[in-house]
Amino acid sequence: MPFAPGTLTDARQVSLSSNGGPVPLQSTPLVRWPDQSIRWLLIDFLADVRRHGYRRYVLRTRSDRARPVLPQPVRVRRRADRIGLANDRFQIEVGSGDSLARLVHARGAFDIDLFGAVRRYGSLTATKPDVDIETRGPVRATVCLTGRLGTRQKSAPHLEYRVRLHMYAGSDLVCVEHLIVNDDRARLQTLVKNLGVRLRPMGAEAPTGRIGGVSGAWSIGAGTRAFQKGHGLVQISGDLGSRVRRGTLPGWASIRSEGVRLDVSVRDLALQWPKDFVWDGDAMNIGLFPAWESVKARDMEQWTKHLYLFERDAYVLKVGVAKRHEFWLRLDERKSMGGAAGFHRSVQSPLFAAAPGKYVSRSGALGTFKSDDDVLDRDWNRLFDQMAGRFRKRQHENQETGVLNAGDWYGERQTNWGNNEYDTAFAFYMQFLRTGRRDFLETARRAAWHVADVDTLHHVNRVLQGSATRQSFMTHGFMRGQVYPHTTGHVSSYRPPPALSARGRHEPAVHPYNAGHHWTQGLAACHVLTGDRWCLETLRAIGDWQVAVSETPGYTYYLDIDTHSARVAGWSLLSLMAAYRVTRASKYLRASRRIVDLVLESADPHSGAWHYPLYGAHCGCRIKHVGQPAFLTGILLGALLDYDEDQRDRRISDAIVRAVRYMIRSKWDDPARSFRMTECPATESLPELNGLCLRSLFYASRITGDARLDCVARAARQSFIEHLEKSFSGMGKDLTLAARDMPAVLGLMESD
Repeated sequence: MPFAPGTLTDARQVSLSSNGGPVPLQSTPLVRWPDQSIRWLLIDFLADVRRHGYRRYVLRTRSDRARPVLPQPVRVRRRADRIGLANDRFQIEVGSGDSLARLVHARGAFDIDLFGAVRRYGSLTATKPDVDIETRGPVRATVCLTGRLGTRQKSAPHLEYRVRLHMYAGSDLVCVEHLIVNDDRARLQTLVKNLGVRLRPMGAEAPTGRIGGVSGAWSIGAGTRAFQKGHGLVQISGDLGSRVRRGTLPGWASIRSEGVRLDVSVRDLALQWPKDFVWDGDAMNIGLFPAWESVKARDMEQWTKHLYLFERDAYVLKVGVAKRHEFWLRLDERKSMGGAAGFHRSVQSPLFAAAPGKYVSRSGALGTFKSDDDVLDRDWNRLFDQMAGRFRKRQHENQETGVLNAGDWYGERQTNWGNNEYDTAFAFYMQFLRTGRRDFLETARRAAWHVADVDTLHHVNRVLQGSATRQSFMTHGFMRGQVYPHTTGHVSSYRPPPALSARGRHEPAVHPYNAGHHWTQGLAACHVLTGDRWCLETLRAIGDWQVAVSETPGYTYYLDIDTHSARVAGWSLLSLMAAYRVTRASKYLRASRRIVDLVLESADPHSGAWHYPLYGAHCGCRIKHVGQPAFLTGILLGALLDYDEDQRDRRISDAIVRAVRYMIRSKWDDPARSFRMTECPATESLPELNGLCLRSLFYASRITGDARLDCVARAARQSFIEHLEKSFSGMGKDLTLAARDMPAVLGLMESD
């Protein structure tokens, strides 16, 4: 929940009610304003909402009412190296036995363990975890278990695991976050045979159970396997043989032992194939990276889209890659298995309390943007809805799914994964805040998780460092927190089979040094809206890399040499300010100020713009024109505006107005109502180039009152909207280019 500056200073001051009655809650400050008042507050409470329904809750600050006390809060206890969480339904024990954790109910118990295997070295064993009590409140308690998966052989690969267990007061649910990080010290790639979680009933009675299927459910017997082996492809194996059919597994299973049933539901299972449920006679094994059979790629598209990840029967996990899965457990005393499917449906879209868009906008906690309340908004909402529909349709028809692919889009330069260019998560989070649409929230979450897990480099070893190439913009080699641009398999280093190497376009050797291809505002939004710790950790890592770059002697973000400096300086500034707003760490602000100073100092004193010899693709003339592509200037000016919203730098408004005036003089095409690509008159006028320029255009128009600027700004927006209505492809980059700044643009139009 966001708050305007000065509104709330103490998290204990808030109270919640529904239908006039008080509601117990737990409140945790996430971000503060410079005056130390609370900017973002995480609120946990127990909601009573019917399926497909909604309920209105009222949050008050400075309430005189005492908070209601939960009669049965979550209790946390620590004894030596043992930790227990308990509510009135069951308890979770950590460190009390050989298992990772144990769920203990009055009528039965279940152990939770990790399993895995790597090629050559065999099975992986989880070390005893370090346990951190991250949250200790009456409504929710969270523990994080951190350890390693490996073997006794020193030369064998090792992986880091983190398992977060969330328990809730008065609830029989447990949310489990399972994270794997490849932090191997000696290999560029680790060949993983399988990884997963084992749920084992501890009773003497023979367990029974079911696994959700394409239509209906299957009763379990020893060896039963339900396998999501591809996009829309399921294999069922058991006593009666094996069969393959089209469809998707819903992602749930149920085990009954003694007098209690354990239901499990994996979130977004089919989108993150391959996945499986296997009953081995003693336990239910959830294959997060299940055993895999070799598949030969039929063409370059299939290989670059899906099969890059596999080498015969193993997954090829590059060092520095992470992957998080979420699943939920429920302990139920009822004998019927029928409730498991309903439980699963609720897990796929958990309850989320959304504040009205107008309130969020007025708080200023996510900058200036327009909420959903007039004709302009409704027109944009209608268009965004159409684009989001085409985007999802393309993802489905183009099979943009898979365990490392989910949350991203495919097709950049034909055969590369896009790595969420222009920030898919941020675009969808902003539209969720404006409209309250849950489908936008889920799309944003998947994109943010993908960026945090896969696109960001989380570990560097000597082998990876040894593969570094010396380039002008790479001064540190590989560093944790770098982000891969669009490339083969998201992180490159995947080589296609020789028979396919001459077909299609792919980029197998892209490195994450490029500071002009990373997007972090979506990570910041994910943290402030949900309290996501992994997104925050990743945001900090990216910010720390950017700080190291900014402190490099002589490094100027190419502002003295190259037209792409606008991209490098612009996205770096946006990234650093996102980290600063969430953490208030001064190092991120210092690095941001250095970029701003360099940008303003490098502007031409006469034109106010940035001039460089243009590349061949931007100017085909024998004597090259000088200048900068319009969309790159738009990125840079948008970043300056973002900085100015927070810091109120007097230099920036004048710099933006001068740059906008020059951009119009040198590149604006009145008949086409759009900008040419560059200053070269032979380049095309393309309405799609207007999108990243609109925010600075409307800003300059607003602060100057200049009728010419206003006319150009409105014409540019209208032609851009018409282009989207006629020609939107469904590709992720086209959607985010259009949508990431539009809420801010609408806000500027409102204030005209």
